[in-house]
Amino acid sequence: MNNLAVLYKLQGEYARAELLYTKAVEIRRRMLGEKHPSTLISMNNLALLYLDQGKNAEAESLFTKVLEVRRRVLGEEHPSTLNSMNDLAVLYRAQNKYAQSERLLIRAVEIRRRVLGEEHPDTLESMYNLARLYFNEGRYGQAEPLYTKVLTVRRRILGEEHPDTRNALASLGEVRLQQGKYAESEPLLRDALNGQSKHSPESWQRYATQSMLGASLAAQAKFAEAEPLLVLGYQGLIQKKAAIPWENRSTFAQAGERIIQLYKDWGKPEKAA
Repeated sequence: MNNLAVLYKLQGEYARAELLYTKAVEIRRRMLGEKHPSTLISMNNLALLYLDQGKNAEAESLFTKVLEVRRRVLGEEHPSTLNSMNDLAVLYRAQNKYAQSERLLIRAVEIRRRVLGEEHPDTLESMYNLARLYFNEGRYGQAEPLYTKVLTVRRRILGEEHPDTRNALASLGEVRLQQGKYAESEPLLRDALNGQSKHSPESWQRYATQSMLGASLAAQAKFAEAEPLLVLGYQGLIQKKAAIPWENRSTFAQAGERIIQLYKDWGKPEKAA
């Protein structure tokens, strides 16, 4: 039941996932108890689903409970406890509680580096989430080196085709786009888009990357090449809007604004209007 709910969540079928997760939590609580590792896994998964749906109060209640139990039963440095710290920090980031998020992420990175090593996937995940926090705050100079480090290690350890590597490619391209480093962002976004088009062509991330690549080209006055990327990226995001996690919903509006900016810069005010 838990694993089928995971699949539904990945497919953006949140209502079906929530029914299964809620049932799994209820049964595991009753049969195994509140502190059982399997119960805590289902509670954490349900909280992650609430996070994607923007149900932040429900998510925070579950994340906080799971973290409290894991700290007490397993200890501060147990991998499951660190997972909970990381997930609660992501929720705080989505709520714009940046100081609380940063404290948890810095702590998670420090412990994971020491216990698991610099190149462990979990360490890299916390580094990536910390970089995302800095990006959201507009601290691009702090986000960029973290993204660069994560991408370098993921390329070497996981390979170019791994979805986590593609995410890091797109994120580094995005931060350079925001910094106005358009020529530097273009190859990163191209590589990310090529991988997404091959392995996850219907994902919302693919269309978001398509839009960002279009924005990078438009900023370099490559308007004819940028136009179809921007338009198709926006149309794809319209189709996938229900599957876009709550924290990333601004991606949709940004993609539309990029098309307007393209036509303004291209000298086509009628199309912009």
